[in-house]
Amino acid sequence: MMHATECSLWRSLAGVESLKASLARENPHRLYLYESIANGFNWFYNHCEQAQKDRHMRFIFCGFWSNPTYQIPKSNPDYKTYWDGSLTDDELTKARYCLQEYQVKVRPEQIAWWRRESEYRADEYMWRHYPWTQRECFIASGSSFFPAQRTLELSEALAAGPPYQAYEYHFTERFLDSRIEQTQDPDRAQLRVWEPPEPGGIYVIGCDPSGGGGGEADDHAIQVLRCYADRAIQVAEFQTNRPSTYQLAWVLAHLCGAYRDHIANLEVTGIGSAVLPEIRNLRQLAEQGLFNAVAGFEDPILAMIGNVRWFLYRRQDTMGGVGNVINWKTNADNKSMVYSALRDSLMLRRIEIRSVRMMRQLQGIVEDQGWIGAGQDSEEGDDLVSAFVLAHWSWMEWQRPRLVARDYTWDRVKGERPPQTAGTTLSFAFTEFFQNLNRRQRATRERF
Repeated sequence: MMHATECSLWRSLAGVESLKASLARENPHRLYLYESIANGFNWFYNHCEQAQKDRHMRFIFCGFWSNPTYQIPKSNPDYKTYWDGSLTDDELTKARYCLQEYQVKVRPEQIAWWRRESEYRADEYMWRHYPWTQRECFIASGSSFFPAQRTLELSEALAAGPPYQAYEYHFTERFLDSRIEQTQDPDRAQLRVWEPPEPGGIYVIGCDPSGGGGGEADDHAIQVLRCYADRAIQVAEFQTNRPSTYQLAWVLAHLCGAYRDHIANLEVTGIGSAVLPEIRNLRQLAEQGLFNAVAGFEDPILAMIGNVRWFLYRRQDTMGGVGNVINWKTNADNKSMVYSALRDSLMLRRIEIRSVRMMRQLQGIVEDQGWIGAGQDSEEGDDLVSAFVLAHWSWMEWQRPRLVARDYTWDRVKGERPPQTAGTTLSFAFTEFFQNLNRRQRATRERF
């Protein structure tokens, strides 16, 4: 038997996992209790979510109404002071929720008590320590960088997530032997595509490399957004820690080739700087026609290698044009800037997120004395969010201004082109690229 208390305040996720591993699994009389107030979207929140789905676990929420001392008797003069015979709109909504979800009817004595306690206390404090519902206690607590109520609304709206086409990359040490295959197994999905590339579509691509090689390494992450003047929509996502750095370059080049009209923003701090040389190498080989010289070469992993268009860094405190710096190198100042921009777009509903995995990571992002990233007590990393931030900033900085000038809004573009499958579009992009490449090579030979 184990009784774990104030679990939401535990900071060592490794310690939590070690504790879980030490518990008996077969003893028929085993009992493990985890109790705590809420403290934001951390491992304990995920644990509570699991308890509501796992048949071996039981989730019990104790609202303020479950404590028999949290009420004012009708004989107490305070009862008439704080109970006027009617509920506010917010109280009515919460009372109906409690009746529907918990089969609890919140009585006037309890409401009067809650009003008295909240008179000189902040709402956030009351929602955290004396919540009506489990939803509001998690929203009000913690130190999330992105507003908890908005991220929870998005998570609930996504539910299991919109349908997508899943793909798995098969890498070898040779570029031409690597391939991509569609898969029905969500656990094997490395690339998730919600919208295949469309001719005329305008995109931004963010890439956050990690160590790679599998094991305990962080994930590589790539995000693809379709751009409009009034919004950016997530259309594809790549996540895995398996490929090495040079193989990640192949994936990035593949997606840049598929989503043709794009701006790619690569995090070049540390490992990311190793991706650039491989991209340049692939581009040089493609332009020289060396890929076409291989017998039996039909459908490799990459398409339109020579068409990777990099993000151009521009300082925000300058009046002139861009410098000669490409891609993105994160520091404390610009990280706060780009994360804040994403938070604004999230609140203004300028972005559409489709990835359930990314929403879980988004909820776990915290700000601690100027540092922004995944919380120490979060089971999620921040790789997908980092890539999304880079893609979003590319939209804000480069794509959006010209789309606003063209009045290229979502309403104007919606439904103008027939739907296509990811497979046919990727194949078309590859075929068209090499046809154009061969034409340029023939023209060059004819001139000389």
